[in-house]
Amino acid sequence: MSRNPLNVAFALLFVTGCMADNVLKAEPPPDETPPVTMPPPTTNPPPAGDVVVPSNNARLKLKSGQLYAAALASGLELPRAEVCHELGLYDCVDDVHNIALGGIEPYRTGILEPLEETTVTTPIAADRVALAACTTRAERDFADLANAKLFGALVVKDGALEDVSAAPVEATIQRLYQRLVQRDATSDEVAALRDLYTEMAATPSADVAESWAAVSCYAVASTMEALFY
Repeated sequence: MSRNPLNVAFALLFVTGCMADNVLKAEPPPDETPPVTMPPPTTNPPPAGDVVVPSNNARLKLKSGQLYAAALASGLELPRAEVCHELGLYDCVDDVHNIALGGIEPYRTGILEPLEETTVTTPIAADRVALAACTTRAERDFADLANAKLFGALVVKDGALEDVSAAPVEATIQRLYQRLVQRDATSDEVAALRDLYTEMAATPSADVAESWAAVSCYAVASTMEALFY
C-alpha cells in the first residue's frame, strides 16, 4: 500500500508541533540557589558627642615622604620647597630622608622600589619634617599676627596667651585639626593642648605662646591620622 507523501509530511508536522508545545509548557527545573538572607537593620543609634566611630574596613597606608610633605604644605599654607631643610640647604624629603620616608633613588643608590618595611630612622625623619614645618608656620605667624595664616586668632600679650581658656584658643586648636587631619578636634583633644600650654607656661619663657603654637601643630601633624591614609 503506497503512502501519500503529503499525509506523511502533515503527520510529522503534527508530531513536531506537539513535542514543541510540551516543551514550552514544561515547568522549569526548581531553583536550587539558596535564598539570600539579608542581615537585620541595625537599631543602634548614631554616636553622640565626641565619640569617634572606627572604620568598618580599617586599612592604613603610611604616607610617602612626598605625600606627607605635600599635605603639610597644604595644611600649613607653606610653599612645598619651604617645608623642611637640613642645614638650611638640603630638602629633608627629596635629599636627606628620601629612602627612610618611602622614596626611591634609582640613579645614585640603585633603589628602584620603596623599602618593604620602614627603617629605624623613619619615625625620626617624619618628626623632623613635621616639627620643621610647624616651627616655620608659627614663626611667620607670630611675626605678623594680623596677617597670620593659622594662629592669627590668638590673643597674645608679652609673648604669652592672654587666656588659655578663651574661645580663640579652642578655635585655633580646631583649625589645626581641620587642616592637618580633616576633622574637628574632640573636647579631650582641646583640653590636652590647653593643658600642654599650662605646663609650658609654668617655665618662664619670653615666647611661650609661639612655642606652644609650634608644638601643638607638631603634636597634631605627627598623629597616626596625619601620617597614614
